Order: sequence, then C-alpha cells, then structure tokens
Amino acid sequence: MLGIRRMTAVLTLTALLFTAAGGIGLARQGEDDRGKAKVSEKFEDMDDYNWGLGDVVRLMVSGVFKGRSEGEFAPAAAITRQEMAVAAVRLIGREAEARALAEAEIEALLSQVDDAAQIATWARASVALLIDLEAVDGNDP
Repeated sequence: MLGIRRMTAVLTLTALLFTAAGGIGLARQGEDDRGKAKVSEKFEDMDDYNWGLGDVVRLMVSGVFKGRSEGEFAPAAAITRQEMAVAAVRLIGREAEARALAEAEIEALLSQVDDAAQIATWARASVALLIDLEAVDGNDP
C-alpha cells in the first residue's frame, strides 16, 4: 500500500525538524510534570512508560498523535501504515489540505493503490495527499 521506506524517511526528517523547532517552543512554554500527569491520567496505559511521557506530551500538543481510543495511547503497539500516514500529514502541517480533498480526488489518487479498499475511512485523505505529494508510492512495499 504505502512505500514504508519512503514513509519512514519522511517521518524521520519531519520528526527531526519538529524536535529542532517545535521542541524548543514547547520548552519555552514551560512543559513540566503537570503536562506529564495530565497525559498519564488521560491515557491509563502509560503507567509503565513514564520515560516517554515528555515525548507523548509534545506529540499530543502538536496534534501529531491523539491516542487510539478514550483512555488508550497504546505505547507498546506497532504503528500501522495508515496511522503513520495520518501522523506524517499532521507533522508536516497539511491536515487541513488533506481534509479539503474532494472525494473524487481521493478516489483518483487511491486508484493507484492495489489494496485501496482496505484503507480505513479516517486515513484515506492522508494517504491520498501523501500519494499526491509523491511522498509515498501507492504500491511500494
């Protein structure tokens, strides 16, 4: 479905940019243990992952990740390609652009993907945008 190597490269680059630029801004805003406490209260499954709470706070504040469901962040779960596509679009600040795609545009872009029918509704626009941006190839392994 998505070119996992290319997607990984895109996420790595954007994460580095986010860490360099966004992380400094968050530190200036005074991230402290209160933010970490709110995350551990919101996501009940973060208790064994205290070492990662600061990163989760940053990713939540930036809107890159929002958790899997009410009270669940799933820190030990593998990220799916669809989740990676949505996170990448959020990370590069183009979520509004993805949402603005007309259904016909999404369908046309996803026609390049053999297993397009398996893409969840919540991920379709992000996957389509990444194909349009040539950040991923539809059928690259």
